[in-house]
Amino acid sequence: MAEVEMGKLAQERGSSEHVKELGKQLAEDHQKSLDQIRTIAQSKGIDLPQEVSKKDKAEHDRLSGLSGDAFDRAFLKAAQQDHRKDIAEYKRQAERSKDPEIQQYAQSTLPVLERHQQMSMQGSSTASTTEGATSTPRTDTEESATGSKQKDKDKTKDKEWSEERPKSSSSGSTSSGSGTNPK
Repeated sequence: MAEVEMGKLAQERGSSEHVKELGKQLAEDHQKSLDQIRTIAQSKGIDLPQEVSKKDKAEHDRLSGLSGDAFDRAFLKAAQQDHRKDIAEYKRQAERSKDPEIQQYAQSTLPVLERHQQMSMQGSSTASTTEGATSTPRTDTEESATGSKQKDKDKTKDKEWSEERPKSSSSGSTSSGSGTNPK
């Protein structure tokens, strides 16, 4: 239920087309999912909550007070966190549920949740680059320099690790037996 309401909120308050589109997708997909789980629950005599939780209501209220880029960033962050938790729970249910109907529901819903997570992450990178008023794209030279700096850092870490690890025996393996760099 909360995801449907959050999706509607994103459609109303979002400043970027990406956030509005994500909101529309969330509202539609989660409504379908909610309808499915209600049908399953009803067939099993299980009563589902009829209202969103206090925590979800508080998050909705917090986001309702934001606008523009601030709303977009906060919404995307909340969507990422929520979907990360949902994906973990649905994976558990898909793997461990004793009820085949619940297991099937979780398995069929997982790709939708993963797509939502991906969409929220894509929007998050866009929102963070538009955060500053004068954000400019990086040049190939800057990318190359950054890549070189990262390679230098990695080489330094590798060197430090090799100097700190136990010396290998005459067989050429480390005392841990793995021979891999524990980054």
